[in-house]
Amino acid sequence: MKKQKVAIILGSVCMFLAIAICIQINTVEYMSKEVGSSVRDNSNLKNELFQLQSKYNSLIKELDSLEKNLEEIRTEAISDNEEETRNGTRDNIR
Repeated sequence: MKKQKVAIILGSVCMFLAIAICIQINTVEYMSKEVGSSVRDNSNLKNELFQLQSKYNSLIKELDSLEKNLEEIRTEAISDNEEETRNGTRDNIR
């Protein structure tokens, strides 16, 4: 009688473990499908991010170039203004 009880308990535990393993396998398969689709979505987002980042870098380079050009124009305008001011005061003195 004791052997039958032990056998029934062990059989029940084995059956429970088998069911739990099947549920876990199904859950992992379902989650891998969900994660797989989000990984593909993420790769598209990564590509878009890299494109935007390269655009940003090129715009920063262009901005630096334009700022240097503007600084040169300002420096030239200041020197021209100073020369005109000197010449204008000299002309007024004469």
